[in-house]
Amino acid sequence: MRYAIVSDIHGNWQAWTAVREDFLAAGVDAVVCLGDVVGYGPDPARVLRDVRACCSNFVLGNHDAAMVGRIDIARFRAGARRSAEWTRAQLDDHSVSLFASTPLMMEGEDALFVHAETPAPEDYGYVEESDDALACFRAADARFIFLGHTHVPGSFILGPDGSVIEDRRADLVAAAGSRYLVNVGSVGDPRDGSDRASYAIFDAAAGRVELRQIAFDTEACLASVRRYPELEIPLFCRVRGPDGILRAKDEAMTATKVALVKVQRIAERPRIRVRRSALAGLAAPSDAGSAGPAAADVRPSPRRLRSPAVRAAVVLAGVGLLTAGAAAIRHGMRSREAPAAEATAAVAPPAPAPVDPAVEQQREAARQGVLDALSVMTLPADKAERYGKKFRPEVIDGVTSIGYWSDPNDYLLWRIRPRRAGEYEVEFTYALDPKNEGGTMLVAAGRERVTVTMKGTGSWHAFTNVTVGRIRLPAGLAVVEVRPDGKPRGGVINLRGVTLRPASGPAARDDGA
Repeated sequence: MRYAIVSDIHGNWQAWTAVREDFLAAGVDAVVCLGDVVGYGPDPARVLRDVRACCSNFVLGNHDAAMVGRIDIARFRAGARRSAEWTRAQLDDHSVSLFASTPLMMEGEDALFVHAETPAPEDYGYVEESDDALACFRAADARFIFLGHTHVPGSFILGPDGSVIEDRRADLVAAAGSRYLVNVGSVGDPRDGSDRASYAIFDAAAGRVELRQIAFDTEACLASVRRYPELEIPLFCRVRGPDGILRAKDEAMTATKVALVKVQRIAERPRIRVRRSALAGLAAPSDAGSAGPAAADVRPSPRRLRSPAVRAAVVLAGVGLLTAGAAAIRHGMRSREAPAAEATAAVAPPAPAPVDPAVEQQREAARQGVLDALSVMTLPADKAERYGKKFRPEVIDGVTSIGYWSDPNDYLLWRIRPRRAGEYEVEFTYALDPKNEGGTMLVAAGRERVTVTMKGTGSWHAFTNVTVGRIRLPAGLAVVEVRPDGKPRGGVINLRGVTLRPASGPAARDDGA
């Protein structure tokens, strides 16, 4: 599959049509839009209709989100806010209905698509430096991450040694052991010092990405903008002085630096796969901007996930919940390739016979007990992703731990899938010489934080189990990190593992799986 990946079109008809003609000539198989179809530009309705006509795969940009109240417009600077308010007035409710259900991320062939960042996609942080890119890599598993938002094309490469380098080449081919974060730039509002529209063509089979820049009629675009006093003159029309030096930089909104979110997770969001039927209507778009498929016609493709509910149901059958287990299995084991209509057409299980309330209460207690037992997660230290150079595995009494941990910049990271959302007690299995006690360790998951002061256990070989606090986890993918918090005395810790147990008691909160 070859994908045209576009982003930040921003209502620029001249730039969009130039890019559209280029990827049509290139013979791509599908189009993915990374968001911000509207905003800033003078032709939002026309552009939105035409983009829909040849693209079925969208993620939500911050300007798109502003159209339906999915982001606080107060975060926008004054000029961007005026533009957003003007743009919304140009669109009817049907035109913006797509944005109400557009996912924040999509997954494709070993690729993840997002508008701005992976750690907290709803925050729309700007990925501009290597540490920002590293945070994005840590929050995702895909080999390729595609995004936009900064309007500046380029790539970051995560090497096998864990280092991140910035790469401004127009073409790249994946190398063994490396991962890639590719900013496809902006179609309609370039901010790289040029006046050319940027987008990417991704060949998934070959692992090849080509960043393309296409000339468009900037004078016609400028003339259209000048008709509306609410709109700003585009940056690409005003950033260079007579000496050709880049003069200014625009950002639409305030956002937390991505790298400041020290431990990342991809929150559970509605996601869709890149649809293989995306070429429908692509070959003959209308220059008049005729309406494309309605937003209601864009449906998530079915995914087959062996969910925690399916696996739990098998165990729960042993405590008398055969009916509930069968329902979960029927729901969870639908075919990966079956259409959504077929997936939802499964025969419903028969209604359960009435049961005595006391019996039902006993069953619920048994179910809860089994679910709690299944939800305990043990994270061996030697199975963690290690970021650093000075610590290393150490076998003590036949069990491997991570020892020789003396650099406070070294840290461990696990990617996990909790069976249920809620609070978990965090337990360390560790050893620490008393003369090195007093250092602090940070446990984090997303924005959850636990800091604990470490006490000596008798020696570096005397392991003990200690509950260090509680963190809240989502159901689904999460990332847990353990790192020193501040400079310890000498060695940091000899860590054998971390255990996460569902919290009980009045302090526990549970959102359900």
